[in-house]
Amino acid sequence: MVWAPGMRKLLNWLKNTYNNPEIVITENGLSDNTGTLEDDHRINYYRDYLSNCLDAIYIDNVNLTGYTAWSILDDWEWSTGYHSLIGMYKVDFNDLTGLGFLGSLLHTSPKSPRTAAWQKILENVYIKQK
Repeated sequence: MVWAPGMRKLLNWLKNTYNNPEIVITENGLSDNTGTLEDDHRINYYRDYLSNCLDAIYIDNVNLTGYTAWSILDDWEWSTGYHSLIGMYKVDFNDLTGLGFLGSLLHTSPKSPRTAAWQKILENVYIKQK
């Protein structure tokens, strides 16, 4: 079950239990199994989680100093291979034409931005907080 208010509750528990340590969330996200570039469910996920993180920082005085999304690009995962689409950018693993020299070095494939996730997140979370 995904429940964004749980993030705020957990951050507050860490604050109260461990004397408000510096907290860095090194990986948080949600996979997409639809394969579509219309990624509103994950935009909503990040909006809700970041909003709860900001509430923990600004209302509850939690010492959260960093947050990293799960992945910028789709990648290979141990349990699902290339089937778990987790990136902000969709990678077409069936078209390995690459990105010129860089693509040949990284053996990557063409990428397509999902719905303007970061723009929507910033508009819906950060700007509304000001």
